[in-house]
Amino acid sequence: MDYEFYGYVWDLGLIALIGFIIGALSLVVALLAIIIYLAQRKKDTTVGTEQANKIQTRFDGLAEEIRGLGRKLDIFVDGIPNANKELSETFLEGLRALNEWRLGEARVYLEEAAKKTSSYSELCAIHQALGQVYLKMGEVDLALGQYEKALKLSEYSNDNEGSVSAYNGIGLIYSDTDKYELALKHFNEGIKIAETAKNDLGKATLLGNVGVVLQKKGDIEEGLDASKKALMIFHRYNDLNAAANQLGNIGIIQFIKADFESALESHEAALDLFREIGDPLGEASSLGNIGNTLTQMGDLDRALESHMRALSIARRIGVPEGEAKSLGNLGLILRRQGRFDEALESLKKALSIHTDLKNTLGQSIDLGNIGTTLLEMGNFEGALGFYEEALEINRQAGNKLGEATKLCNIGSIYAKKGDFEQALSRYYKALEIARAVGAPREIRSIEYNIRIIEAHMSS
Repeated sequence: MDYEFYGYVWDLGLIALIGFIIGALSLVVALLAIIIYLAQRKKDTTVGTEQANKIQTRFDGLAEEIRGLGRKLDIFVDGIPNANKELSETFLEGLRALNEWRLGEARVYLEEAAKKTSSYSELCAIHQALGQVYLKMGEVDLALGQYEKALKLSEYSNDNEGSVSAYNGIGLIYSDTDKYELALKHFNEGIKIAETAKNDLGKATLLGNVGVVLQKKGDIEEGLDASKKALMIFHRYNDLNAAANQLGNIGIIQFIKADFESALESHEAALDLFREIGDPLGEASSLGNIGNTLTQMGDLDRALESHMRALSIARRIGVPEGEAKSLGNLGLILRRQGRFDEALESLKKALSIHTDLKNTLGQSIDLGNIGTTLLEMGNFEGALGFYEEALEINRQAGNKLGEATKLCNIGSIYAKKGDFEQALSRYYKALEIARAVGAPREIRSIEYNIRIIEAHMSS
């Protein structure tokens, strides 16, 4: 049977064939659509994975930079490298600014970071970083307050590593302000926690700082022993920044012991490490120590060059304490070269900076050096006044070696004035202190001066 359709006549077999063809084409189109969809989905997934990997790589780089700067600046960073991206980025900007001595910016970034978290351990890290900022600004009380906040937060969260770091920061502040017993108390508390937590690097840091305080107190051999123990640990863990600092501390103690060759070797090794890690403050400190050692060895030209380089770095990065030390050291060399007016100018600039910073140890050293310069210029009464002021500062601070040195200075003035009884009284007191603290160079010098005076008295 045929069908009529709008004037055309269609065969049923042809109609079936056409239907089959159309169905087949539809199936092909559907399959093609599925293939295209799957390919696009795979592409989107690949792009998404690549983007996620890029984000993760950037975040990993962020965390690693935070850890690296934390090690370099000796700042406890706790869990911040793994915190949310916004907090990590803000904290990192603060560390970068601190590393570059943009202290005002560092404070702003770190204060902003503190607003982005309620985690006790993360806040502990931020407050310790702020403590570093204030310490470098010379705001000692504010720095102490930040570290004390950090200590409380670490205790609340049972964060042993945070407590070790906070105790260390508080101890350093007390050490810098000549409160040696308080410094030792906090360092030793930190050591106990570090040992319990098997935190070797934390223990090494605290041991090194104990060495510094013992050296300042005049307990030289104990200080050297603590510093060497710390250095061994830092070398074992390949911590270059910490090893460089310990080498500097050891060099200072060797200098006090009059082992100048060993001291020079230690300071030059420290200088190499500070340059390797790109630490200008450490470099300036090492240059100053090298200059001091060369001065004692009689190489004044090289010593002057080292101190000038140190002064230039301190001024460039804006470190007043470093500038004061360099000015004081330059004054000593200028005095030895007979350039007394230039020496006094340099020493008085150093004293002014140390006074502004409330650094009593620095003040004592500057006062003594001004007194010695005036003495060499023949101004006995002027020199005596500066020496006595320095003596009182050392007594109040408990600096036994400094007290012995100033007693010797005063004794030398009385000897020059011909008042040998008063001179011997000061020298014997100084000798008693020098023997008690174990300072061989000072002992030899004092005994020599006593023999000279007694020879004058018996002649």
